[in-house]
Amino acid sequence: MAKEIWLGPLLGNNRGRLIERCSQFVSEGKSDSFLYLAASHPLLEIVTQGLLDGLDNCGVWGELPVYLFRGFVRRVLTTAVDETGHTLAPRIPVDREELPLKRSLVSQILRQLATSGQLTGIKALANREGCVNTVATLVGEIQRAGKTPSDFSEIVARRIADLNQGVQRGTAVQRETDQFHSLYSQIDFDRDVALIYSTYVNILRQNKFTEADADQLRALAILKGDLDGQPVHLPWLQNVQLLILDGFFDFTPVQGEMLRHLIPIIPDVVVNLKSDSRNPAIFEPFSSTIEQLKGIADFKLEPGTDCAAAAGALSDLRENLFRSAETSAPDGVEAQDESGEPQENIRLFTCADRETEIRKIAKEVKRLVVEDGYRIAEIALVVRERASYADTIARVMRDESIPSNLELRVNVTEIPAVRAARKLFEMLEDDARAEKSEVRIADLADLIKSEYFRVADAELAELELAFEQKFGALLTSNETTNGETSSDRRASIKYGLGIGRWDPDSLENTVAFVGGALNMTSWLERARKLLSNWPQVKATTDLVTPETADGGG
Repeated sequence: MAKEIWLGPLLGNNRGRLIERCSQFVSEGKSDSFLYLAASHPLLEIVTQGLLDGLDNCGVWGELPVYLFRGFVRRVLTTAVDETGHTLAPRIPVDREELPLKRSLVSQILRQLATSGQLTGIKALANREGCVNTVATLVGEIQRAGKTPSDFSEIVARRIADLNQGVQRGTAVQRETDQFHSLYSQIDFDRDVALIYSTYVNILRQNKFTEADADQLRALAILKGDLDGQPVHLPWLQNVQLLILDGFFDFTPVQGEMLRHLIPIIPDVVVNLKSDSRNPAIFEPFSSTIEQLKGIADFKLEPGTDCAAAAGALSDLRENLFRSAETSAPDGVEAQDESGEPQENIRLFTCADRETEIRKIAKEVKRLVVEDGYRIAEIALVVRERASYADTIARVMRDESIPSNLELRVNVTEIPAVRAARKLFEMLEDDARAEKSEVRIADLADLIKSEYFRVADAELAELELAFEQKFGALLTSNETTNGETSSDRRASIKYGLGIGRWDPDSLENTVAFVGGALNMTSWLERARKLLSNWPQVKATTDLVTPETADGGG
């Protein structure tokens, strides 16, 4: 059982080693043997792309155990089981944009408690908007501190007991001082907050509501093995052999409590932190995190020096970039590299906005290519948050005719396979609810429009041949010369009608023309009737919509 804290320099290879280690688990089909907690969303993407590189690992069956802390909390809540093996009932979040009920709940609680005379310290302010916002924020802070209503009430009770002892020891003169009165006012406020917090949590529990901070407390309770007096456990946790904490600067109190219960039960734990012996002052804040982890388990420090090589003007950037002002170069002294030469190829541009910034970069890219002989592939543009810059970069580079390989994000619901799967599940769900099992042709058309399903070329050729044999005469009766050969005109008509080629739009139009609300059997029957009387159908269609008469229907 190894508990290690890896300390490595900026641009070190510790993360690469961790990803490689986890990638081995994935390739062996043992993705449930590790748990990777990342500190930020960009880091989460780096780790995920490193594990599922499309070469060694194309995917996993189930869930890839790489999470932010809130993702880990969701995993705990959705997979916890009780003594009977049943999962916990889902709850409705009240802190989302589509359902922002948290502040409204706190406001109602304040109003009701004040009306019933249960509030003392903040009764006069209970209906003020500022009071509601402050109490809602305070409740969240208490939750993030890892304190349940009973924990907080116990803290308040201890403070009251300490204050009463002080009052009994004090003289009559001391009891009349402002300090004693302010202490009693604070106790009244604490009592009110404890009551509000307890009432708020009870309402969430009774109505199956939840929110992000409450979820963290529930996850902590599950890791302790008891949720609302009910024994619970995580079946998958016993399979985890490796826990990785990567990129964390520190932990909130409730996160620290979760780690306090998680770290001891996992055999191997690796914490990846940044450190550099050449500039220790910058990484001094990590010392408190290290001490916190050492208080949980006997962690061994593993310093590392391996890092990406740098040359020229970048050779000492790793050491000097974050150097404190006291040790940096004096004003008026130009930065130099290890050879003593000024670093002329590092320049700072200050721009008023993002648009100006990217256009300045685009002009600099052009200058490097035209004047200095750089190739586009040798130039990289690095930004702190790609999401906030992506649209601007794409637009400006397009305007400036500079090719780039910016990978724009694609919503998962826009992936053809996902669209097809969602539609298929919807069809199956509707079919299960229906009294009579039937599939509407419109649903099938939507499934075809997902761009995932396609008829093979050989099958299209067979369908074209079958159409020629059964309905070819319909095309012959419609043919006109107009200077075209008979075969060319026929091919043009067939192309316009989508015959012999895959055209989902034409299929959708055909479905709607025959009747999209019909089930499969009724639609096919009606389509056969329309084809058997096609000249009359065509004449009626041309009469109703004369502007499309030349389009082939």
